[in-house]
Amino acid sequence: AKAIELYKKALEQFSDNEEFKQKLSEAETNLSKQKKANTIKYLLSQAKSDINNYRWSSAVERYNRVLRLEPRNSTALRGKKSIPDLIVKHADDLVKQRKYYQAIQQYKEALKYKPNDTLIKIKLTKAESQK
Repeated sequence: AKAIELYKKALEQFSDNEEFKQKLSEAETNLSKQKKANTIKYLLSQAKSDINNYRWSSAVERYNRVLRLEPRNSTALRGKKSIPDLIVKHADDLVKQRKYYQAIQQYKEALKYKPNDTLIKIKLTKAESQK
C-alpha cells in the first residue's frame, strides 16, 4: 500500500514516466492478490470453526465464497464435499447418546446435501423409531 502511494505521488510530478506507471500497476496487482489470499485464508479458518461448532450451512457458504474467488481451491472443495459425512457422523454420535430428536434433525440436514443417500434415510428411520 505504501509503494502504491509513493508511485502515485511520483506520477503526479512525472505523469509520462512509463516505468512509474508499470511499477504502480505491479504494486496494485500484488496488493489485490494479497487481499484475495488473506480473504481466502480467513474464510477457510471461519469454515473450520463453523464445522467445529456444527454450523453446517455457514461452513458451506464460506467454502462457496472461497470457490468463487478461487474455483480450484482444494481445501474448499474437500471441505465442502466432507460436510454431509460430518453431519452423519455427528448424528450417529447423538444416537449413541440417545439424543434422538437432535440426531433426527442432523440426518435431515445431511439429506439436504445427499437427498438420495439410502444409508442416511435408513439411519433417519431408525432414529425416528427410537424417539
